[in-house]
Amino acid sequence: EGVAVSAAGRVWVADTGHNRLVELSAGGKVLAVAGQPGSGRGQLSRPAAVAITRSGGVYVADQGNSRVAEFSPSGAYLRSFAVATPDGVAIDAAGDIWVSSPGYAVDAAGGLAGNTVREFSPAGAALRSFGVTQSSYGALSNPAGIAVGPARQVYVAQPDYGWVTVFGPSGRYAAEFGLPSGPGAGREGLAFPEGLAVTADGQVWVADSGNGR
Repeated sequence: EGVAVSAAGRVWVADTGHNRLVELSAGGKVLAVAGQPGSGRGQLSRPAAVAITRSGGVYVADQGNSRVAEFSPSGAYLRSFAVATPDGVAIDAAGDIWVSSPGYAVDAAGGLAGNTVREFSPAGAALRSFGVTQSSYGALSNPAGIAVGPARQVYVAQPDYGWVTVFGPSGRYAAEFGLPSGPGAGREGLAFPEGLAVTADGQVWVADSGNGR
């Protein structure tokens, strides 16, 4: 489901069905395999998204285990921290990790802990959490992919709503786009957007799943 490319051009893939991470060369040659099925240290269950630090460290949304796991550039397991059913993971310029939790997520006590965006330090310390579910600007409903822009804007794909929501670094609502607002807005309209990425100059690319583009 997830894919990310390191500064060295190595491609890391969340091999969801095999419960593992696979590292490939730019040409597609398998270089390393990390993780195996399970819930123990270094094991994965339905890995959904991958993000890579500037130094090559790998963070994976270990969705089935309700945590984010960190691996070294060579694929060695380092640590993990709890996040209820993570779906998307991204890293900002400061090295902080941003994670999206959809609405069906539950916490350790069995209560709802989803419809949130969470920020963690590189060591996994919780820094920030935000998200509202009522009908208001910035409301979240099963947020999916997440990305951080060059000015630390946080972009969140929202399949249920058919748009991308943008937040400032503090979690304050900034904008949203993708919902057609008139007869001429067809090209801008999104349907069930899931994955997204932001380039260094701020261009946003969205996997517009419902429209097949």
